[in-house]
Amino acid sequence: MEGSKAKVALFDDLVFRLFGRLIARQFVVFGGVPTVLARGRALRKKRITPTYNRIDEHVKTRKRVDEVLLSYLEILANMDQGSHGNLAIKPSAFGIAFGPFFFARTLHRLIDAAAGKRIEIEVDAEDRETLVSVQSVLSALQKRLPDGVTLRPAFQMHLPDQLRRELIEECGILDMPVRIVKGSGLYNIGAPELSNDEVLARYYDTFRRQIARGVYPAAATVRDAKLLLSIAEMTRAEHVTAEQFSFQFLDGPFGRSLARTYAAKGYRVGCYVTFVDPSAPDEWKGYVQRRIAFGRKLLFGG
Repeated sequence: MEGSKAKVALFDDLVFRLFGRLIARQFVVFGGVPTVLARGRALRKKRITPTYNRIDEHVKTRKRVDEVLLSYLEILANMDQGSHGNLAIKPSAFGIAFGPFFFARTLHRLIDAAAGKRIEIEVDAEDRETLVSVQSVLSALQKRLPDGVTLRPAFQMHLPDQLRRELIEECGILDMPVRIVKGSGLYNIGAPELSNDEVLARYYDTFRRQIARGVYPAAATVRDAKLLLSIAEMTRAEHVTAEQFSFQFLDGPFGRSLARTYAAKGYRVGCYVTFVDPSAPDEWKGYVQRRIAFGRKLLFGG
């Protein structure tokens, strides 16, 4: 087992060393806010809503948190009708490591800046240890959001049962519109004992519960075409209109291709514009390493 893990790590490292920068150009936008908004403008021309998502893997100081926040504020300040989109943030980059109060204060500054702009702020799911505290903050902020701002937490379908119930029953995650994701298994928050069928059953159940509550779910996937087709078939059979939900994709060749396909079919579609800020030019590396690991799993199943 240890030998197998070592071979996998060696393979991923070799791919990263040989092709990392090339892969990065497929998934990550470099060059600062004007380039980021230009990518968003190109997506909007295809009827795809961009979601601007800064990569920052190593936020260890309050000063760095402020720098991350300022980059989002710059996007909001320079966004126009042609590049209008949503924002995606990571709790770690917004200071959850410094406590829920600090995280809430940072996020509240972004919410205030987005007031009146018809902006969704999507909040990523990261470490298992912080999911409950993050969701508790989001549920509290949800009660006093200004007009034109929506909070949308990511809700992973491969979570352990107890954690899933806590997020639903105690934190009220399904009272908010969520970004439903299967879970890539690349973060340490999954339940490996769950089969793919069980994860999919949770996915459909969560989607239906959101529709029943009238809170507009976002069905997200990296490249699962069968899942997308089944959601589309389910919504037609259950008379759910395209105005009641959206499909969401990650940036990259597969995501952009699927986004164009479903936008052309008349669905509401969003796609991440993942970017690196010039102040932290090496932050793409961890993200690309995860994409390499994910690609290996898709190709080889391990």
